[in-house]
Amino acid sequence: MYKENHADLVRSVFEETIRLRHVLHQNPELSGEEKETLAFIAEHLDALNISYTTYSNGGICACIGQGERAVGVRADIDALPIEEKTALPYTSKKCRCDARLRT
Repeated sequence: MYKENHADLVRSVFEETIRLRHVLHQNPELSGEEKETLAFIAEHLDALNISYTTYSNGGICACIGQGERAVGVRADIDALPIEEKTALPYTSKKCRCDARLRT
């Protein structure tokens, strides 16, 4: 049942998660310039009532759950100064990549 609940949760947020990724990918900010990205992330965490801490170096840390049921997500939010050459509708002039998940 525990695994089924996770599968249902993933299905319920999958499309919105992809949409948000595309929005971020279309609006890249280089390292040290991620003000809009941080505001975007904070706005969505607020809407989900997820507590977080922001850091002066441009970092943000959200707390989801606690104890054995806690989840930690780490992602680089800065873009690399390269031109992306794809025909995808969410292509950007710079590229964002990298995320890690811990449970």
